[in-house]
Amino acid sequence: MYKEQIKICVHEADVAIREKRLVDAEKLLKEVVQYALKMYDADKENNDLQLGAAFHRLGKFYSMLIRCDRMPVKPIVLDEKGKNIFKACEGLFNDAIKCTLANGRKGKAVYVDFHSLCMHDLLILYFAVGRYEEAIKHGTNGIQLEKAIYEKFDDEV
Repeated sequence: MYKEQIKICVHEADVAIREKRLVDAEKLLKEVVQYALKMYDADKENNDLQLGAAFHRLGKFYSMLIRCDRMPVKPIVLDEKGKNIFKACEGLFNDAIKCTLANGRKGKAVYVDFHSLCMHDLLILYFAVGRYEEAIKHGTNGIQLEKAIYEKFDDEV
């Protein structure tokens, strides 16, 4: 039941974003997180990726709002509201990793790939505001995770 609601909300949020109805999009993406939390509470092991994806999706939305979803030529200077949104993005990407960490440590490729994606998004987030050392750290971690996936698949072939 919740999975269907999540699909509907995600679709409606995508439409709202395209139509520049950002307040509606935010409400819908927050609904997705709430449904995913309910699924996670019911079965943490099998619904952790759903919750991680919900956190990630909301983090990507917020990073787009403050233009920290791409690598600019010059660092972006955020106002106070932008700084608060930046912290929210940072927290959401980290929450996405944390809630999927248990299965990720088991070496399941989908989780390792998801963690790499989150690291990449953190790299872009930090780079956009000129926090280059943190960007490099997260980029390096993301590359190591991707490398681990390829090495595992190479070993199995």
